[in-house]
Amino acid sequence: MHAFVDCDGDGKRGADESGIIFNVNMIQVDVLPGTPNNMISTNNNNFNASGSNTTHLSVHSGSPTAPSTNSTYGDNEFANHAFAIKVTVKVTGGGGDQRRGIDQIGIGYIQQVTADSFMGTYADGRTLQEVIVQSSATPSTAIVSGSPAMLAFPVRDHWDHTGTDRGINVFINSSSDNGPSPPASGVEQRVVRVVDSPGIGVTMIHPVTHTALASISGTNQFDVFLTAFSKNFDKNYTVFASTTWSLTYGTFTAGGGWTSSGATVTAPGAMTVHNPPLQGQNAGIERCSPGFTQNYRMDARH
Repeated sequence: MHAFVDCDGDGKRGADESGIIFNVNMIQVDVLPGTPNNMISTNNNNFNASGSNTTHLSVHSGSPTAPSTNSTYGDNEFANHAFAIKVTVKVTGGGGDQRRGIDQIGIGYIQQVTADSFMGTYADGRTLQEVIVQSSATPSTAIVSGSPAMLAFPVRDHWDHTGTDRGINVFINSSSDNGPSPPASGVEQRVVRVVDSPGIGVTMIHPVTHTALASISGTNQFDVFLTAFSKNFDKNYTVFASTTWSLTYGTFTAGGGWTSSGATVTAPGAMTVHNPPLQGQNAGIERCSPGFTQNYRMDARH
């Protein structure tokens, strides 16, 4: 790449115009075709309320513990979670071995919440509903008064503890491209995985009216994007595939308690591949803070 100051506007570098030569590696990322290379796994058998007690109903859709970002794990981990994705990509770089520059490419999943209607309804008709507030300084106890500002959807489903909003720090927990696949040729292949098991929680007694929990309803809805970035430009993300998914959390009655009836994960069988890929901003990605897990609260005002 030849960058220069085009003082006379003729599109060419003149002898008196300052410039510099940059060595640039062009990297191509391709999602390999076929079901084994692009698959979404869902599991309705892991819903449980084992974390509940006399004061709180807590429902998990699978293991609350997920592998850390860019850790190494295999497909066997999928059985522990409500939702999982596995995509194999081919990464082609420069040079005779087509590997030059590929060590500077990070690949992973950005997930965002697109809608959240989960709530508990109490015996007197009052509700306790999940909301996402703008300020993480909003007290984590139930909102019982005032008018805290809410975030508009979409909201990134991950808390970047570094506060940098760049590189792998925006990928959802468990996103990993550390699963190499034997290449069919000299180019590199990576298996990119992610697992997720969202959960919900409500108090058994409404915090304002002190009436008993009567039912639960609503969904959590998500978008997931398979993305890549260059470590030299780690706030720019390219989208190679995307999907949507959602889940409900079962049934609760005052007499029978919680059951898994109606607890369902809804997702397609594979990601939609974008060819050509999309720029992150054109794909509707929310990569910036705050994250859902940092700013969700329970609203008891209605």
